Amino acid sequence: MLKIRHQITVPTLLCAVAAVALISPASASAQDQTSPEATTPLIVTGIDLAVAESAGADIRTTKAGEDVVTFPSGLVLRAKDGIVAPSQRGTVVGNCGTANVAGNRSNRKFSTGYTIYESHGRPGSHVWSVTVSTSNSVAAHNVSGLASSLSTSWNSGWKDINQAGSINSMLASGHALTTFGLICSAGNPTWK
Repeated sequence: MLKIRHQITVPTLLCAVAAVALISPASASAQDQTSPEATTPLIVTGIDLAVAESAGADIRTTKAGEDVVTFPSGLVLRAKDGIVAPSQRGTVVGNCGTANVAGNRSNRKFSTGYTIYESHGRPGSHVWSVTVSTSNSVAAHNVSGLASSLSTSWNSGWKDINQAGSINSMLASGHALTTFGLICSAGNPTWK
């Protein structure tokens, strides 16, 4: 049985470091407006087999030790040790929704969230953060938690940015566990 532990991973740390490279001065005209949100796909990167099985998925193991998981929605994924094959990531089958981030420079706030395609289950829990880059600092804001399984979407609502300096950019990163047991990772949408 695969156990999922919520911890800071190397990719999440690299995303935070990448946010430092996004620092660029904000123009005076941009200081008083909310830019459109940035959106990227959510990619299926793993499967919690115990959750998938409890959601009614049929799990069969090949001679090579690869799990073939067929969900009630008709979705079929192949995984080895709970990790989805890289060849399936970013494909129509592999995309499980969208991730987003938006900011407001004048109100010094951010909002982030995601939408899960119904064929991939509903949101369950998530490990999620927004890395905010200002002219003075870079800081990660943790918005991890549970989502309502009554909706296909989760949104943090507008959160305060308690950092000094002009806001340059924001990067959302993390992953969501769906009610089907899919682990959907953010494509790291970046708002500038």
